[in-house]
Amino acid sequence: MNKIIFILLTSFILISCEKEKEISAKLSSIIVNKTKHVLFYVLESTEGIDSIFVNPNDSATLSFVKNRNIKTSILGQTTQGIGWLSETIYDLSDTTSFSPNEIYGNDLNYKDSLYNSQITIFREENPDLQEIRKIIYSDTFKSIMNKNLSMLEQFPNYYK
Repeated sequence: MNKIIFILLTSFILISCEKEKEISAKLSSIIVNKTKHVLFYVLESTEGIDSIFVNPNDSATLSFVKNRNIKTSILGQTTQGIGWLSETIYDLSDTTSFSPNEIYGNDLNYKDSLYNSQITIFREENPDLQEIRKIIYSDTFKSIMNKNLSMLEQFPNYYK
Protein backbone atom coordinates (compact mmCIF):
# COMPACT_ATOMS: atom_id res chain seq x y z
CA MET A 1 0.00 0.00 0.00
CA ASN A 2 2.84 2.38 0.89
CA LYS A 3 4.43 1.71 -2.51
CA ILE A 4 1.26 2.72 -4.33
CA ILE A 5 0.93 5.93 -2.32
CA PHE A 6 4.63 6.72 -2.91
CA ILE A 7 4.29 6.13 -6.68
CA LEU A 8 1.14 8.25 -6.90
CA LEU A 9 2.66 11.06 -4.84
CA THR A 10 5.89 11.02 -6.87
CA SER A 11 3.98 11.01 -10.18
CA PHE A 12 1.81 13.91 -9.01
CA ILE A 13 4.87 15.96 -8.01
CA LEU A 14 6.67 15.26 -11.29
CA ILE A 15 3.64 16.10 -13.43
CA SER A 16 2.75 19.23 -11.47
CA CYS A 17 6.22 20.76 -11.94
CA GLU A 18 5.37 22.04 -15.40
CA LYS A 19 6.70 25.27 -16.82
CA GLU A 20 5.53 27.01 -19.94
CA LYS A 21 8.24 27.84 -22.45
CA GLU A 22 8.17 29.48 -25.88
CA ILE A 23 10.01 27.66 -28.63
CA SER A 24 10.62 28.50 -32.25
CA ALA A 25 10.94 25.88 -34.99
CA LYS A 26 12.43 26.82 -38.35
CA LEU A 27 12.72 25.11 -41.73
CA SER A 28 14.91 26.84 -44.31
CA SER A 29 15.71 25.75 -47.82
CA ILE A 30 18.52 27.43 -49.73
CA ILE A 31 18.78 26.89 -53.46
CA VAL A 32 22.07 27.78 -55.12
CA ASN A 33 21.78 28.19 -58.89
CA LYS A 34 25.14 27.54 -60.56
CA THR A 35 23.76 27.72 -64.10
CA LYS A 36 22.82 30.46 -66.56
CA HIS A 37 19.15 29.48 -66.27
CA VAL A 38 16.30 31.15 -64.40
CA LEU A 39 14.68 28.87 -61.81
CA PHE A 40 11.38 28.92 -59.96
CA TYR A 41 11.44 27.01 -56.66
CA VAL A 42 8.34 25.85 -54.74
CA LEU A 43 8.49 24.44 -51.21
CA GLU A 44 5.51 23.06 -49.29
CA SER A 45 5.78 22.46 -45.54
CA THR A 46 3.36 21.71 -42.73
CA GLU A 47 3.23 25.50 -42.20
CA GLY A 48 2.26 26.41 -45.75
CA ILE A 49 3.62 26.82 -49.26
CA ASP A 50 6.02 29.42 -50.64
CA SER A 51 7.90 30.01 -53.86
CA ILE A 52 10.69 32.16 -55.25
CA PHE A 53 12.48 32.99 -58.51
CA VAL A 54 16.22 32.27 -58.55
CA ASN A 55 18.33 34.21 -61.03
CA PRO A 56 21.29 32.71 -62.92
CA ASN A 57 24.40 32.24 -60.75
CA ASP A 58 22.53 33.39 -57.65
CA SER A 59 20.90 31.87 -54.59
CA ALA A 60 17.63 32.27 -52.72
CA THR A 61 16.17 31.11 -49.42
CA LEU A 62 12.68 30.11 -48.35
CA SER A 63 11.99 29.86 -44.61
CA PHE A 64 9.08 28.81 -42.46
CA VAL A 65 8.97 29.70 -38.75
CA LYS A 66 6.58 28.31 -36.16
CA ASN A 67 6.45 29.89 -32.68
CA ARG A 68 4.48 28.23 -29.93
CA ASN A 69 4.31 27.69 -26.20
CA ILE A 70 4.98 24.25 -24.78
CA LYS A 71 4.77 22.83 -21.30
CA THR A 72 7.90 21.26 -19.89
CA SER A 73 8.22 19.12 -16.81
CA ILE A 74 10.86 17.10 -15.07
CA LEU A 75 9.77 14.22 -17.28
CA GLY A 76 10.74 16.14 -20.42
CA GLN A 77 8.99 17.96 -23.19
CA THR A 78 7.47 17.21 -26.52
CA THR A 79 8.58 19.31 -29.45
CA GLN A 80 7.29 19.26 -32.95
CA GLY A 81 9.12 21.06 -35.69
CA ILE A 82 8.11 21.95 -39.21
CA GLY A 83 7.72 19.11 -41.64
CA TRP A 84 8.86 19.18 -45.24
CA LEU A 85 6.09 17.93 -47.56
CA SER A 86 7.21 18.53 -51.14
CA GLU A 87 9.28 20.70 -53.41
CA THR A 88 9.50 21.39 -57.12
CA ILE A 89 12.27 23.06 -59.07
CA TYR A 90 11.31 24.58 -62.42
CA ASP A 91 14.03 25.51 -64.90
CA LEU A 92 12.22 28.25 -66.80
CA SER A 93 14.98 28.58 -69.40
CA ASP A 94 14.41 25.13 -70.87
CA THR A 95 10.89 24.18 -69.64
CA THR A 96 11.99 21.34 -67.39
CA SER A 97 11.07 20.51 -63.79
CA PHE A 98 11.86 18.07 -61.03
CA SER A 99 9.92 17.09 -57.93
CA PRO A 100 11.50 14.37 -55.77
CA ASN A 101 8.10 13.23 -54.55
CA GLU A 102 6.93 12.20 -58.04
CA ILE A 103 7.33 8.69 -59.41
CA TYR A 104 9.61 8.29 -62.41
CA GLY A 105 9.41 4.58 -63.15
CA ASN A 106 12.78 2.91 -63.80
CA ASP A 107 14.65 6.21 -63.39
CA LEU A 108 13.65 6.54 -59.71
CA ASN A 109 16.85 5.21 -58.13
CA TYR A 110 19.11 7.06 -60.55
CA LYS A 111 17.25 10.36 -60.14
CA ASP A 112 16.97 9.99 -56.37
CA SER A 113 20.67 9.34 -55.94
CA LEU A 114 21.61 12.32 -58.14
CA TYR A 115 19.11 14.52 -56.32
CA ASN A 116 20.39 13.41 -52.90
CA SER A 117 23.99 14.06 -53.95
CA GLN A 118 23.07 17.71 -54.62
CA ILE A 119 21.49 18.33 -51.20
CA THR A 120 23.09 19.03 -47.84
CA ILE A 121 20.97 19.01 -44.69
CA PHE A 122 22.05 20.77 -41.49
CA ARG A 123 20.16 20.11 -38.27
CA GLU A 124 20.40 21.69 -34.85
CA GLU A 125 21.07 19.54 -31.81
CA ASN A 126 17.31 19.12 -31.57
CA PRO A 127 16.32 18.33 -35.19
CA ASP A 128 12.68 19.16 -34.44
CA LEU A 129 13.54 22.82 -34.01
CA GLN A 130 15.70 23.73 -36.97
CA GLU A 131 16.55 22.23 -40.30
CA ILE A 132 18.43 23.94 -43.11
CA ARG A 133 18.49 22.31 -46.52
CA LYS A 134 20.91 23.48 -49.20
CA ILE A 135 20.31 22.42 -52.80
CA ILE A 136 22.96 22.97 -55.46
CA TYR A 137 21.42 23.33 -58.92
CA SER A 138 24.18 22.69 -61.45
CA ASP A 139 24.62 20.97 -64.80
CA THR A 140 24.65 17.67 -62.88
CA PHE A 141 21.20 18.44 -61.46
CA LYS A 142 19.91 19.40 -64.90
CA SER A 143 20.37 15.79 -66.03
CA ILE A 144 17.49 14.62 -63.81
CA MET A 145 15.04 17.31 -64.92
CA ASN A 146 11.98 16.29 -66.94
CA LYS A 147 10.58 18.14 -69.93
CA ASN A 148 7.43 19.94 -68.78
CA LEU A 149 5.56 21.83 -71.48
CA SER A 150 2.75 22.66 -69.07
CA MET A 151 5.11 25.33 -67.74
CA LEU A 152 4.20 27.42 -70.81
CA GLU A 153 0.73 27.75 -69.28
CA GLN A 154 1.90 27.91 -65.64
CA PHE A 155 4.28 30.83 -66.28
CA PRO A 156 2.67 32.81 -69.14
CA ASN A 157 4.33 36.10 -68.10
CA TYR A 158 7.79 34.55 -68.34
CA TYR A 159 7.25 33.01 -71.78
CA LYS A 160 5.74 36.10 -73.46
